[in-house]
Amino acid sequence: MKLPFFIVVIISPFMVLKSMDISHPEYLLLYRKEVALYNQRKINEFDADCKAMWQQKLSMGQFMDNISRLTATYEQVAPFFMIDDCAKESCILARCNNPNFRKVFERRASLALQEKITDYPDRPINYTSFCPSGTLSELIILAQTLQQHPKAHINIHLIEKGYKESIDARKAMGCTLNIGPEQHLFLDERDISFYLRNLPLSCDFNEKRRLFISILFAETLYRQFISYLTNTFWNAKLSLYFYQSIDEYLYHSPFAADVLTTVDIANEDYDSHSYGLLCLATLQANPESTNIALDDLLIDEDENTHDNTQTSEQHVGPCLFSYSTKQIIGKPKQQTKTNIVDHNNTEHTLYVSYKKFNRFARKTRR
Repeated sequence: MKLPFFIVVIISPFMVLKSMDISHPEYLLLYRKEVALYNQRKINEFDADCKAMWQQKLSMGQFMDNISRLTATYEQVAPFFMIDDCAKESCILARCNNPNFRKVFERRASLALQEKITDYPDRPINYTSFCPSGTLSELIILAQTLQQHPKAHINIHLIEKGYKESIDARKAMGCTLNIGPEQHLFLDERDISFYLRNLPLSCDFNEKRRLFISILFAETLYRQFISYLTNTFWNAKLSLYFYQSIDEYLYHSPFAADVLTTVDIANEDYDSHSYGLLCLATLQANPESTNIALDDLLIDEDENTHDNTQTSEQHVGPCLFSYSTKQIIGKPKQQTKTNIVDHNNTEHTLYVSYKKFNRFARKTRR
């Protein structure tokens, strides 16, 4: 008697990545950790190739041509390879270490956006992200939202200091700082070359090469980010705005955020206090707004503040937290209540000082 014969095939997530279309929203949401690792590997390879070109004795024109062709080559294999998030082994919030932290944060932020879309069906919803870095979390939040509301009208605002060189170039060339449904202008090699030729003579050869790479990378990220959303959710009406600082956002944005998020501020060398002030300024302009943050928190209970830049504070760990301007009985007017939920679902109540709030608030009263 012949026994049945079975073949067991083990499929690695990375095998799936090579064989499936990573632009499919269900795939992005199901394999978000694998997508992050895949893109990070591609970015590392891309950076290594760029460094090799930097060492070659090329003219400025040859250097720009080679970097542009290299970018196009990588996009043929991985159309959204610039979109990633933290992959540091030492980062407790890195998706490769603890994917559930970001998954819970992204789900909470998406639900907040969906609630705003339902509450305000007749106007655009404004989503703002502070310190988006590689924008993977923001892409996931929006993809989850648009799956449920494929015809939504959303203005997306990204505040990131890494956009400075790109924004400076756009301003110098009279280009808009937003990408809308009828305005898909991205700076390419020719545009950046024109900008660099008009810089002061004090800007040397290596500085121009550095600026070219920085601007091209930022523009490529903008394009990959908004292209994913518009190509996947073609019935949605989406606009992308980008800013290099909170000050620029508060001065120039015509909209107050309906949903405001940030993730892993300390790991990106940002001051969490600035984000708190941004939340409070937003709440004054739009009291119905929602803000959600994910960070690895340290708490100074004596000062009634939270900050993740000091070493003398009590470590709470990865937490979701939000700011509120609701009146607090028995507390000074210059403080606001912050509710923090840590990875054990334990809620901590803190009172955060915002003495500098009036400076930010004035900017929202334009």
